[in-house]
Amino acid sequence: MFAALRNRNFAFFWSAAAISNAGNWMQALTVPYIVYNLTKSNSWLGLAGTAVFLPSVLGTACTSAIVDRYERRRLLLLLQVVQMGTSVALWAVWIAGAATPTNMIVLSAVGGFMGGMVGPAWNSFVPMLVPRELMASAIRLNAMQFAFGRALGPLLAGAVLGPFGPGATLFINVASYVLVIGVLGVLHPRTSTPARSGTLWGQVADGWRYVFGNRSFAVVPICMFVSGFFGSSIIQLASALAEEQFHRSRSSIGVLVGAFGAGSVVGSFVASAVGDRVRRSAALYASFACWVIGLVLLGTAPAFGVSLLGLLIMGIAHVGTATTVSTAAQIQVSDEYRGRVAVAQMQGILLGIGIGAFVLAQVADATSLETMELISAGSLVVVVAIGSRIFHGFRLLDPDATIH
Repeated sequence: MFAALRNRNFAFFWSAAAISNAGNWMQALTVPYIVYNLTKSNSWLGLAGTAVFLPSVLGTACTSAIVDRYERRRLLLLLQVVQMGTSVALWAVWIAGAATPTNMIVLSAVGGFMGGMVGPAWNSFVPMLVPRELMASAIRLNAMQFAFGRALGPLLAGAVLGPFGPGATLFINVASYVLVIGVLGVLHPRTSTPARSGTLWGQVADGWRYVFGNRSFAVVPICMFVSGFFGSSIIQLASALAEEQFHRSRSSIGVLVGAFGAGSVVGSFVASAVGDRVRRSAALYASFACWVIGLVLLGTAPAFGVSLLGLLIMGIAHVGTATTVSTAAQIQVSDEYRGRVAVAQMQGILLGIGIGAFVLAQVADATSLETMELISAGSLVVVVAIGSRIFHGFRLLDPDATIH
């Protein structure tokens, strides 16, 4: 399960990344919290999520044009420095007392764009830290560190927001960049030959032709979009869930998102432990089933504890979906297209969360949060059934797949 951590380069990067990612999740919880408290509107809250994730799609498109053309460590180092700058700007606006819903959302959009650029560079960089026989372990452990951050960051944010306010959580995120930037400065990953033939945007188009030219890769962004739209996007409404659905204090926001993160940790352990023993098509079905169960529990919860269980199961589903399709893609893809396949996966989840956060917020305003959660569960069942017919039971993800 932890074989890749015996590799020095990967172990250093993994540890620094986990800390930095926790800081990112503190910011990700804090900005919607600020917007919701300034507006008390689900629509504004949904817009805050959309403002992060849709610009991220544009960011991933820009990265797609360069990620396979340049040395990935230096590219990732530069992007991390710039992303840190956007977090500094958010913190500065807040402590200056100049925060409004508009400038918080605009700065979040800029940060989302930079985060979109970082994601594919990050995911295509991780396999370069280890030999090929440790690649699957590294991919799963990378998902695990994101899960740790998603669990720890919101819990820390919930604990810090009450006594110290948003300025403290935003500053902690700024400080968290220092460690990962320092580690990137001293790493020595293996290198690959940059792909520099053709124009930048010609390479982007070539990458998408490559992805959709083979159903084994096309299923990746589609599954991530569905997972993001009907599942992960609901986490962007955590402030409304805490106040409107469960009538809880501000500290419970961190508990709600932390429960989802805790589920992600559990899911990452399960994925690492059984990833090579279970067919990926079966793992994907199990992940979608967890999404549905979690959404139903969240929408019908008679008590706060039941809602936390629902969110924990949704966290398991999130990691199960992402790890299953990512492992299938990264093991099959050639180094020449590795970055662009990572872009396709990132754009699928970002589009799903961005559009889903806005659409589901409108549904919640028109009905209720509980009704919206049950509609999401039912819709997901229908969409997965259709996808199963189109993609031959998702057997395209299995190592011995022969269907194209």
